Parts: sequence; C-alpha cells; structure tokens
Amino acid sequence: MRKFLLMAIALAPICSAFAQNSAIYRADEKINDGKLQEAAQIIEPALTSGKTKNLAGAYNIAGITYAKMLQAEIAKAASKQPLDTNLFISSLDKAVKYFEQSYKLDNQPDEKGKVKPKLEANAEAPFQNNYKMLGDMISYYRYAGQFLYNRGDHKGAYEKFARYLDLPKDPIFTKQQSDSIYKSAAEDYYQIAYFTTMLGYQMKDDDLAMKYIDFALQDTAKTNKHDLFLIKAQTCLNKKDTATWLKTVKEAIQELPDESQYVQNLLYYYNVKHLNDEAVATAQDLVAKAGNNKNAWYSAGCIYLNMSKDYTKAREYLQKALDIDPNFADANYNMGVSYVNELISKKDQFVTDPRKPQYKTDVEKVKEYYRKALVYFEKTRELAPNQPQIWGLSLKNIYYNLQMKDKEKEIDKVLADSGIVVPDASDYGKTVNVKKTVQ
Repeated sequence: MRKFLLMAIALAPICSAFAQNSAIYRADEKINDGKLQEAAQIIEPALTSGKTKNLAGAYNIAGITYAKMLQAEIAKAASKQPLDTNLFISSLDKAVKYFEQSYKLDNQPDEKGKVKPKLEANAEAPFQNNYKMLGDMISYYRYAGQFLYNRGDHKGAYEKFARYLDLPKDPIFTKQQSDSIYKSAAEDYYQIAYFTTMLGYQMKDDDLAMKYIDFALQDTAKTNKHDLFLIKAQTCLNKKDTATWLKTVKEAIQELPDESQYVQNLLYYYNVKHLNDEAVATAQDLVAKAGNNKNAWYSAGCIYLNMSKDYTKAREYLQKALDIDPNFADANYNMGVSYVNELISKKDQFVTDPRKPQYKTDVEKVKEYYRKALVYFEKTRELAPNQPQIWGLSLKNIYYNLQMKDKEKEIDKVLADSGIVVPDASDYGKTVNVKKTVQ
C-alpha cells in the first residue's frame, strides 16, 4: 500500500484575550501551557453541562485541544521518533468531531432568524476558523487508515479511508470549496478510493465494495481499472443486479480496449438468455461509442458471429478490429471461425456425391472456405505459439480437409505433446464456438 508523508498541521498560537466563559478561559490557559490533557479534562464536561453560554466556542476550543495533541504526534514523526498511533487516531477523530459540531452551532439562526457565524474568517483568539481547521486535517485520515491497515484492522482502515473520502462533502464546505479539495489532491483521492474498494471486497462486504467504486473509476489513469471493473462486475453478480452488471461489462469493454474477458462474459450472457435483438443493439451501441476501440469492434463481430449467425457482418466488424490491431489474436482466430461456421451452415447446399457433375465445383468451394480460414488460424498460432489449446484442433481440422498431410502430422505432434485429445474425423464438421481469450 502506498505510504504518505506526514506534514505538520498549521495551528495559530492561542492567546487568552478574554474570559467570556470560565471553562473556555481555563482550558485556553492549559493549552498555552502545553497541558493538553488537563485542557481536555476542563473543556469536555463543559460541552454537556448545559451551563456553557458559548457552546460553539467551547466545541471550537475542544477541537483545538485535540488538534494540538495530534500536532504533537506529528512532530514526533517529523523528528523520527515513535508516535502513539492510538493517540493520533483518537485525537484526529475528536478534533474533527468537535470542529464539525462547533460549525453547526455557530451557524444556527438567532432569535431573528439570522445566521451570524463568529468562528469563520472573523474568528478571534482564542478561537480558530472551523472551516480552515477541518480542511487542514482531512488528509490525516489517510494516515489513520494506513496505521489500522498495517495492524490488520481492515474494518477500521476502511472507516478511516471512508472518512477521508467523505469529509470534503461536509456541510462546512461550499460546493466550490469541496470541488477544490478533491481537485487539488485528485490522485490521492482516487488511490484511496481504490484502496477502500479493495478492502470492502476483501472483507466480502458487497455494499462496502460498491460504495466508492464509481468514484475510483473516475480516475483517468488506467492503472487500477482492471481490478475495479472485475470487482464491480462480480459484486453485481453477488447482489443479483443484472442491469448494473450488464452496464458495467459494456463500460469495461469501452474502457479497457486490450482486455477481452468482458467480451466473453457479454456473449455468454446473451447466449444463455437467448437475447439476439438485445445483443445486436449492444453491438451497434459499442462501436458507436468507441469507434477506435478494437474490443468494441471485436465484441460486435462476435455478437454477429455467435448470435445472429451473420458471417459477412461478423467479418466486417472483426476486420475493423484487425485494422486497429492486426496482431489481435482473438480477432484473427474468430475471423477463421467465421469461415468454418459459415461453411458448416451451408453444408446441405453442397453436392456430396462424386458421381454428379457439380461435385468437383462444390469441393473447390468448400476448400476455398478452409483456405480463407487457414490464414487466420495460422496467424493465431504465430501470435500465441504456446497456446495450442486455442488453435490446435482448428488447424488440425483445416489441414485434414485440405489434405495437407505433412502439416497435419506436425499439428498431431503438437497436440500429443500438449495432452490435447484429437476427436474423430467425423467431428470435423461441427460448428466452432468462440474460444477462451488468447493470453
């Protein structure tokens, strides 16, 4: 997990300018004397006593007290001394909690219905600006999460990372301020969203895994998108949310042009559901949205190949994928499949009786299909030489039907060495399906 460098929090010196409230005044004195635990013992009872007149100010002083404790631990880290991670985390939580409550109280309307906050930009000593203090402390939740993660407390780490991701949306910040916070540290926010999603997934909690995944996927970098789409697709299946799963798979095809497993998933879904019209509509949608994406064209080609049995259309779309990447092994393989399957679909149109005049002509037509398929199967072998389970039987079929005996013997040896069982020759007329993605 990525580590972050602790930076000191900016805290202005506190001066005892007045004693409007005795608890605030006495806590302020203890803070200035560096007696933070004593300050906490004074100010915390004042928060719930019902006697404190300036309750917003009391919460502000409480926030400052714990912010100072947090600062002391950060100072230890800066000087390479061991810090108390428990105190770091508890001080951070309390400081943030108290500044949030101070803001809430400070922004309540008076008896005339007017809101006149005193603890914002115009905050006077010993108080400090709630907005600034909270903004300065958001990033520390990254470290809190990392401390807990390192202890093996994944649930606690998730909660702290989630706090980091959510705090910029706190009501204390305007929409503009919130957007600015996210934008200024976008890389960190996306990375933490990824960590948080992974934690939810590792804990086998589908709701936690899904909570920040869309935010993480907003990252324009492709680094983590493979993992994120896999998690989202699997989580949707776990939740039996087919609509979101389908949308996720389509997005993955567009976002990850070099990965084909989502194409296989999509085809399997449409095949099992017998949704031919929906499949064709998806094919058109994919290429319309991602005209330069080879997987979009490949997906569309496979849909026409396997669902519509429109082999001419399938080759048109597969060729578009090959125009983008001539070394796209899956597209090469399925171009070959298209010729073999089209031939099988027309088998009843050919004369099989050698005594009839049309026989030789039809034999040549059949061989032409095999010759065209051969080019693509041999290209697949060239691109994936160590995966005979993909192309081996298809080439065996072609060499057998074209009576290329030397080539057939060569493939027989490859298949035998790989432990691949060769079917009877009678099986060589069966329709070929889309194979597992070439690695």
